[in-house]
Amino acid sequence: MNVVSDIRAKVERDLASLGVQRGEHLLLALSGGVDSLALLDVLLSIETGSGLKVSAAHLDHSVRGEQSEKDARAVESLCAQRNIPLVMGKLKRSEVRTRKGRLNSLEAALRELRYEFLNDAAGKTGSDWVVTAHHSDDQAETVLFRALRRMNWRSFTGMKALENNVLRPLLNVTRIDLESYCLARGLKHLEDETNLDLSFSRNRLRHQVIPELEKSFHPSIKSMLLKVSDCCVRLEKWETVTLDNVISGGVPSLLGSGFEIKQYASTPEPIREGLALKLLGSVLELRPKATLLSETMKMLSGSAQGTVRLPGGGTLEFEDGQVQYVGSGPEKRTRQLIRVAEQAMDIPGSLVVPELERKIHADIESYDGQESFPGGDDALLNSEKISLPLVVRNRRPKDTFQPLGMKGEKKLKEFLIDRKVPRRSRDLLPLVFDANGVLVWVAGVEISEAVRLEKGVRAKAIRLKIEKL
Repeated sequence: MNVVSDIRAKVERDLASLGVQRGEHLLLALSGGVDSLALLDVLLSIETGSGLKVSAAHLDHSVRGEQSEKDARAVESLCAQRNIPLVMGKLKRSEVRTRKGRLNSLEAALRELRYEFLNDAAGKTGSDWVVTAHHSDDQAETVLFRALRRMNWRSFTGMKALENNVLRPLLNVTRIDLESYCLARGLKHLEDETNLDLSFSRNRLRHQVIPELEKSFHPSIKSMLLKVSDCCVRLEKWETVTLDNVISGGVPSLLGSGFEIKQYASTPEPIREGLALKLLGSVLELRPKATLLSETMKMLSGSAQGTVRLPGGGTLEFEDGQVQYVGSGPEKRTRQLIRVAEQAMDIPGSLVVPELERKIHADIESYDGQESFPGGDDALLNSEKISLPLVVRNRRPKDTFQPLGMKGEKKLKEFLIDRKVPRRSRDLLPLVFDANGVLVWVAGVEISEAVRLEKGVRAKAIRLKIEKL
């Protein structure tokens, strides 16, 4: 089997194993480099037979001036020639600077902004999946990078082939094979000179560290790193199953009256560490530092009592074999005192929710298939996909939501973190549910994929607007 048919077979097989079904819509992150160009060609080759629909998205990161604009035009021309729907985007330099300042890393800032753009593009195009062209060389670099940063073994699992709505079907394909694919197919890829900029830590690993390791220690160092990743993936799966068995199918919520920790005191240390990570993750947005994790694990062993102070305010209170989260300031009032009961809405009509200081207006409209979808405090829902009546309340610990462009649901908390909604504001968001309990609108943030209108298709609609009292 030659490299072209081999890679095509691998991608088609991996897409099926990751859950991609006939007729679904894939949005490819297309930089124009050798990896994404090869994957585009592969996807187009299997598009007809599989019934898949392929679109592309290209983001100008605004860090290479005229060259990045030239690349954007080249990608636009390529997609026009091959009749591929394309979403273009360009970052503002001020936006990059702000995000870099918060994350203290240009690479991290660009990565975060890139995925935000891709998720937004998926919503605009109605795509079921976002597809990236990360390959096995990228995976090996990721594992080594995280090892050098002294990260936890769980991070050595590397990038996941399936992560929320993101697919990475090339993680078992090398860059050399992708270059051979493009050569065999006569594909001319773009070269990004920033890939040679050694001020980026990733580039130093790629062009200096790994070649030196291959020369001085072992020529197959990348394969060895991938074996480490595979081992950690299997260990993570074992930990997940074991932890679920230990805690009877779910991590206890810290938002209520606390829970007993006696049953966890005698569990093996790795399982207790996993539990501590999940508990801290329920009240923190960022991964806890090693000292905080160690302190929480000690408390969970039942050998100590007292207070664990959390970054940004709030504490974990350990006393008499129980642990309870206590917030601080406005966050404490939000988490412990505000609980809004369900209230039904009249359509058309208005509903005042005094506890949240908001008023929601509802009207019935006809969608002509042409109107641009509103956003923010104005939402347009497909009434044919909604079971009435609509009810409003604030969030509960187990709420889930299907964001625009995502095939399945995710925890509402994770969605709000992804959308950078401040923690103190999350319990103050009105949530609109239909009669079947489906969360159709996180007011002021996003409507659900389940009730999205189709562009170019006429339908009955419900318009919701929210305003502050």
